[in-house]
Amino acid sequence: MVFFWKNVRETGGLRLTDLGYKCLVEDLQLKTYELQLWNKDSHIDVNYKFLLDLDKHLNVPYYVRIGRWPVVTLFDEQTYFWATLHGDFQRFLDGYKI
Repeated sequence: MVFFWKNVRETGGLRLTDLGYKCLVEDLQLKTYELQLWNKDSHIDVNYKFLLDLDKHLNVPYYVRIGRWPVVTLFDEQTYFWATLHGDFQRFLDGYKI
């Protein structure tokens, strides 16, 4: 488990490590759905608060690629669908906080 998940605890989230992501994509060939955390109008800061929100509110496996152009990769079509309907990933996460 420690090689696949970032949060190894009983109530831990489903954020994948690099090895966990590679296993799901290359070995198991699961379908992925990418959400860019930036566009010409907005940009989400990938900071500890954002990562904690993902940990608390996403109930599907996900991978975060951090860098100049951050991306969240989801492994669930329904979650991807709802996130894209919101138009802004931060608003999607904020909807879970209510």
